[in-house]
Amino acid sequence: YRLPVMGLLVLLFAVTMILVGGWQGLRALVALGLTVVLVVKLFIPLILEGVPPVPLAVALAAGVTVTTVLLTEGFTRVGGVAIAGTIGGLLITAALAGLTVGAASFGEVVIGQIAYFELPSGELLDGGAVLLAAIILGAVGVLDDVTVTQAATVDELALKKHHGPRGLWDRAMRIGRSHIAATTNTLFMAYVGAGLPAIIFIVAVAEPPLLTLNRELLGLEIVRTLVGSIGIVLAMPLTTLIAAWVFGRRSSAGVSDG
Repeated sequence: YRLPVMGLLVLLFAVTMILVGGWQGLRALVALGLTVVLVVKLFIPLILEGVPPVPLAVALAAGVTVTTVLLTEGFTRVGGVAIAGTIGGLLITAALAGLTVGAASFGEVVIGQIAYFELPSGELLDGGAVLLAAIILGAVGVLDDVTVTQAATVDELALKKHHGPRGLWDRAMRIGRSHIAATTNTLFMAYVGAGLPAIIFIVAVAEPPLLTLNRELLGLEIVRTLVGSIGIVLAMPLTTLIAAWVFGRRSSAGVSDG
């Protein structure tokens, strides 16, 4: 009976968030709770009713982004810039994921038994669309982190140094490059951790390395990592550009952020 252990972990997580993050940590917990409810009570039931997973995933990711940023950052310029950067990165990720999943011809193996789930229309669940939705949702959390951090960085630089848009762009990009380097590695390790049992099994078969890489289970993790990373990398300069324009104009005009 594992529920007591999981319940204690949830409680420990909540207490840690509040002790370290204060009111912002509490707001982050509220945003997380809303995300869980949206995924379990809205997103998955709608997929099982036959709603196309891809536009549904994009809509959910955009909604989660707006809700999370507004709860944690409030109605500020930083929040607005972060939302714009995240949605831009999300659209890039969705487009690239769609092209890659189609070109790589991922089948039904990677989604297991749900590949045979019959929708109310009588059709089988579209495995490729489910995989694409998973890639989109898997990237949005890290996108939020990158864009919020980058928007806040540009805001701080504008307040302290009063740079114009070009100066803010140059300085913020130097910081952003360090951030995405660490974030991309974090994303890769998260995917490896999630698929580790399957990866160990595939590697243990002791077949030629290229054949191992070509297998769907391992290939999907590689595609998810690369597509998500590309979306994150491109979201950083996009957010920096928007933030430099917004905060640089304010800084040049000598207006403080209220």
